[in-house]
Amino acid sequence: LNVTVTNASAEEVSTEVRLLQNGQPLAGRQQAVRIPANSEVAVPFDATLRQTGTILISAEATVSGDQIPADNMSHAVVSVASAVPVLLINGAAAVNPVDRETFFAALALTSPGHRTPWVQATVVDAADVTIEQIQRSSIVVLADVADLPTAIPAALRDFVSRGNGIIVCCGPNTTTQSFDRLMRESAIVPT
Repeated sequence: LNVTVTNASAEEVSTEVRLLQNGQPLAGRQQAVRIPANSEVAVPFDATLRQTGTILISAEATVSGDQIPADNMSHAVVSVASAVPVLLINGAAAVNPVDRETFFAALALTSPGHRTPWVQATVVDAADVTIEQIQRSSIVVLADVADLPTAIPAALRDFVSRGNGIIVCCGPNTTTQSFDRLMRESAIVPT
């Protein structure tokens, strides 16, 4: 995290910059900084947010004799999830997982060992995907998907309109016609 601190005065300023989480100072997250006249400095901070949910992160600079102390604070709202939920929709059903279009993506997104994952990947065949699975995800990957159940294209349109992401990967099952139909039905790409 880099905090930009600006000195608009004609003299060099010394200040202390600290980070706060939900209005409370973070232990060990403060730095003394010297800022040349009429310039700005990027102050790097290393912070790990362990609490999930919506968190207010603030940076505060303390300058003695400052005539306008209200402009010495900046805020950002961060949404922290335990893991980003990714739905991998497999377009090539197969008994052997290695033969699925989603196999390597699922492998790449799996946390090594027993570490806490940053991504929680769920694999489902295209014929079996549900609206609820889409709603629980932040990202949907369509891997060589030629056809989807009737209600799913509209669910994908709503999914994207809420700011979520879709990745479309074409493959041997994807034809020009199936791609055009999916894009037209879901309206995720203007046609």
